[in-house]
Amino acid sequence: MGSAATSSRVLAALVRFPYRLHADQRGTISIISVFAILMLTMLLGMVMNVGRQADNKVRMQDAADAAAVSGAVVMSREMNTLAFTNHLLCDVFALTAFLREARDRHSEAIVPDILAAWNDAGESLSKAKFEKFAKLGPAIQQKVPGEQEMVRSYLAWATATSEAVLPLLEDILNQQLIHQYQAAVVSATPELAQRAANEAAQRHGLLPSGIISPERGPLQARLWGRNMTGLYGDTAASGPQLPVVDPAIDGGTNQVLPVEDYRNLARAQRRSLAITYLGQWNAQTLSGFLAVGRMSQFAALWSGFTCGQLEQLLSENQDRNLPLLIAQEGGPVATLDSRDRNAFLESNYSVVCVVYWPKATPYMPGVYQSPIDGDNLAYAQAMMFIPRNRLIRVWQGVSGPSAPSGIAIGGVPGEFVELPPTGTPQAPQGGAPAGGENTGEWEVVRENRPTDWNLLNQSWRAQLVPATHPDLATFLQTSPSFDGGKQPAQDVTLPNLRNLTPADLSVLSHH
Repeated sequence: MGSAATSSRVLAALVRFPYRLHADQRGTISIISVFAILMLTMLLGMVMNVGRQADNKVRMQDAADAAAVSGAVVMSREMNTLAFTNHLLCDVFALTAFLREARDRHSEAIVPDILAAWNDAGESLSKAKFEKFAKLGPAIQQKVPGEQEMVRSYLAWATATSEAVLPLLEDILNQQLIHQYQAAVVSATPELAQRAANEAAQRHGLLPSGIISPERGPLQARLWGRNMTGLYGDTAASGPQLPVVDPAIDGGTNQVLPVEDYRNLARAQRRSLAITYLGQWNAQTLSGFLAVGRMSQFAALWSGFTCGQLEQLLSENQDRNLPLLIAQEGGPVATLDSRDRNAFLESNYSVVCVVYWPKATPYMPGVYQSPIDGDNLAYAQAMMFIPRNRLIRVWQGVSGPSAPSGIAIGGVPGEFVELPPTGTPQAPQGGAPAGGENTGEWEVVRENRPTDWNLLNQSWRAQLVPATHPDLATFLQTSPSFDGGKQPAQDVTLPNLRNLTPADLSVLSHH
C-alpha cells in the first residue's frame, strides 16, 4: 500500500514538472554566472594578449635601438683606433728621421768650425778700442767651450737613444706592422660590431629570471652595412664594411676617386703630419739650444738635417706605410647638395640593425591569433659622425698659489706634460680673497676639438638616426644568418613589402 502511494506521488510530480518549469527561477544566477565568467575569461585573454603584444613590440624596438647603437659605437671606436694609428704611423716616421740623424751625426762636423769662428771673433773683439766690444770678446770666448759641451752631451744622449730604439722603428716600417694592425682592425670590426649588437639584443629578450625563453629562444640581431650586405657573415660582402680606403692596395672596391688620387692625398697627409711631429720633437729636445746655446747654430743644423732625413725616409716609402683614408675624402662629396650628401652618408656611414624573435604562443590560441605574420622583427638605424663643438661653461681667471696644479706624467727627456686638474673648477666663495688671487668669472665658450671629417680625427661618435636607409626594404626582406653564417635564422616570417620604395617606407614606418 505504501509503495503504491509513493509511486503515485512521484508520477504526479513528474507530470506537474513541465507545467511549473517556466515559472521556476531557482539556479538562474548560476547559469548567468557561467556565461559571465566565460566572457570575462575571454576578455582577460584578450587584454593579456594585447598587453603581451605591446610589451613584445616595445622590447623588440628597444632591443633594435640598443643593438644598432652598440654596433655603431664599436665601429666608431674602431674609426678612432684607425685615426690614432694614422697619427702613430706619422710619429714613427718623424722619430725614425730624428734618430737616423742621431746615428749619422751630420751636424757634428760643422759645429766646431762655427764655434771656432766665434772664438776668433771674440779674440778680435777683445782687442777693440771700444770698451763694450773689448768686454764682449772674452765673454764670447768663455761661452764657446760650454756650447761645445752642450753639443757633445746632446749628441751622446741622442746616439745612445738611437742605438736602442732606431732598429725597432726601422723594423716597424720595413714590415709595415702598423699597416698590418690597421688591416686587422678593418677585418675584425664587422664581427666585433655584430657580436656587440647581438649581445645587446639578447639582453632585452631574457625572462625576468634572467634566462632565455625556452619557448621563443634568444632575441637575435643582424647588422646590415655598406654595399647592401650583412655586416658580418655575408658571403656576398664586397670590400671592407668600415668606410675607409687603403691607398696602398685598394683597386676601386671602396672608392670613387682614382687610386692614384687617394695615394697622393695619403702622401700629402703623411708628410704634413710627420713634419709637424718632427718639429715638436725638435722643439722639445732643442729647447736649451734655442734659449742659451744659439751661437753654435746646432738647433738650426739639427732641424735641417732631420728634415732631410724625413724626406729621404718618405721617398723610401713612396707607396708603403700610407695612412688609411675615409671613403671619398677630398672627393665630390664636399660639393654635393644636401640630399645627395645625406644619401652618401646613409650608404657609407650608417648601419641598420634588424632584430628577430619568433612569435610567442598567444593565450587561448583557439580563440585569439595574431593576424600579422611579419611582426616578429624590429629595426633601427645608427650613424657614425664627427660632432660639432658644443657650448660649455668654464671658469676663467683661476691663478695664484692656491690654484690647482696638474700632474707631471713625463714626456720628452727634460720636459713634462701637465694633466689638467680633475673636476670642474669652482668659483671662489665670498668673492676674491685678499691679494686679488683666483679672480675671474664664468664664461660660455666652445669646446676646442677638431671637427674635420677625416681619418686623423679621433672624435668619431655614434647615435640613433631615423631609419631611412635606401636599402631598408632589402634588409627587411632578406633572410638573415648568424654567427658568421654558421647559424641559420630562427623560425621568423619576413614581411612582404612588394614594391615599396624608400619614400613609401618613410611614410609607413613607425620608426
